[in-house]
Amino acid sequence: MAGRPGLRRRLFLGGLLACGIRPARAEGRRFRIALANLDETPGVTLEGLGFTGAEVRRSFELAARTLPVDMAYFDNAGDPARAIANAEAAIAAKIDLLIEYNTDREANAEIARRLAAASIPGLALVHPLPGAPLYGPDNRAAGGIAGRALGAFAVETWPGEQVIGVLIGDLADPGPAISERVKGITDGLHESLPSLKFAPLDTGGQPVRADALLAKFLQTQRGQQRVCPHGLSAGIKQREIQRWQ
Repeated sequence: MAGRPGLRRRLFLGGLLACGIRPARAEGRRFRIALANLDETPGVTLEGLGFTGAEVRRSFELAARTLPVDMAYFDNAGDPARAIANAEAAIAAKIDLLIEYNTDREANAEIARRLAAASIPGLALVHPLPGAPLYGPDNRAAGGIAGRALGAFAVETWPGEQVIGVLIGDLADPGPAISERVKGITDGLHESLPSLKFAPLDTGGQPVRADALLAKFLQTQRGQQRVCPHGLSAGIKQREIQRWQ
């Protein structure tokens, strides 16, 4: 979702209306759309991407200004139970569409069931909502971009030296997003470093563990080989990498 976020979301909302989120009705009708945001807790960045839930909400507020929509906003606060409660509140408000941004698969399945029972369409952001269109990144392509960039960096910085790749994140996540991102990263890196081997560091769904896991791993590699790390939805402090290179 790079580029001009406000413009992209205005076109995104406009596309929904152009396609018709409900059967055609009287001209001039306004649509009621609810955004259930992942987490608007102050200071919390979303999935290691660097922006906050408040910024996501603000982009929708700006995009909706010139469109025939009335927006309702809900904060899931990173809580699956709250996400379900928010969906129920949105259904009670008789919305025309729910845009759901929630990471929990079981909660999303329940939200989809309740939307279907109420004959209200849904649209998923980043994480799938059963039966709903998914608006999110191309994880394999994104991984490929990252992998090629890391490979180019390693070749330029450590020509002729032994390099090991490190993948850091919730690697045991059974969803397709992580596996697709990992596939893209490994393929991208192997374009310039075909014999590169990878060391997986699994955060177990706790991004705050990434720095400690990397620091511990770097201790074992000190003076042996160069380390080329990549974090999946987790911020990694560059100083931890530089300390042991």
